[in-house]
Amino acid sequence: LWDATIPGLLFNAISKEYPIRKQKLKVTEIATDPKKPKKVVQVSQFLNQEENRIIQVSENLLTINFVKPYPHWETVEPEIISILNKYNEIAS
Repeated sequence: LWDATIPGLLFNAISKEYPIRKQKLKVTEIATDPKKPKKVVQVSQFLNQEENRIIQVSENLLTINFVKPYPHWETVEPEIISILNKYNEIAS
């Protein structure tokens, strides 16, 4: 069961590195029957000051995006592991 407090708790844990917070609505399922509604979820996005690193959190979703110019894996791997560990601590 999804705990809707997870995005806010994660933001508190990473807000020094990712101080910008945005909310988006995303369609996660497109109904094949036009009479059935689409499934839309709220996605929390946390961006660094330069807005070239983005964390997205929602039910069944944790993404960590790096935009151009892409950094080397050696640079981002520790950051990804740190964010994932924080997420796991909060979501467990």
